[in-house]
Amino acid sequence: MGSELDSGRARFYQWWAMENSYEIGVIGGGILGLATARALNERAPRARLVVLEKEAKLATHQTGNNSGVIHSGIYYKPGSLKALNCRRGKAMLEAFCREHGLPFETCGKVVVATAAEELPRLEAIAERARANGVASQVIGPERLRELEPHAAGLRALHVPETGIVDYVEVCQALARLVRAQVKSVRERTYVKRVRAVGAGNSRLIGRHILPQVAPLLIANTVLMVAVTIFAVEGPST
Repeated sequence: MGSELDSGRARFYQWWAMENSYEIGVIGGGILGLATARALNERAPRARLVVLEKEAKLATHQTGNNSGVIHSGIYYKPGSLKALNCRRGKAMLEAFCREHGLPFETCGKVVVATAAEELPRLEAIAERARANGVASQVIGPERLRELEPHAAGLRALHVPETGIVDYVEVCQALARLVRAQVKSVRERTYVKRVRAVGAGNSRLIGRHILPQVAPLLIANTVLMVAVTIFAVEGPST
């Protein structure tokens, strides 16, 4: 009887280890983590991948607590990676929303100079916008009142292509895509430390709040182990 129990327990832990072993771990279930998981899945569709989020819901920190702006790229130095990534990212995000039926609004925005000393700075922003390929126009007080009756200033920069979106909804769509590829997205899971367990191998030490299983965590970081298998540690006996 005892040997049968031991054998059954061994088979269970062998199954558990297979179910909780991964090649790619993404720590953090906000917009960065989920977008990274989707991109990695597209590049390595056969890899076993897990996303670990310590909160009960995805996108509960910075991703879910901002003004939801889709930035147009007017502030960044022309030719810089920030400028290029902002412009490319805006187009990719809008395309993603259209493809997956997510609502977003291209509402535009105005950058307002309320005092004479702010006018040179406004012109500098307008020049950066032009250099970065952002459609924009310097307008006077009358046009500003037409666009935004609650704003007043000497001059303004109208940026019609700036938009807004609900980034929590974007994250939920990304999570659905990741899960649809038989990948794992685990909420209520945080990582306490990462420990090397052999040549090229890593083990993620942490705790799964419900149930008492144990994965990893390093805030908003991607842990990618190329050809290496790592395991999320299970309950001790």
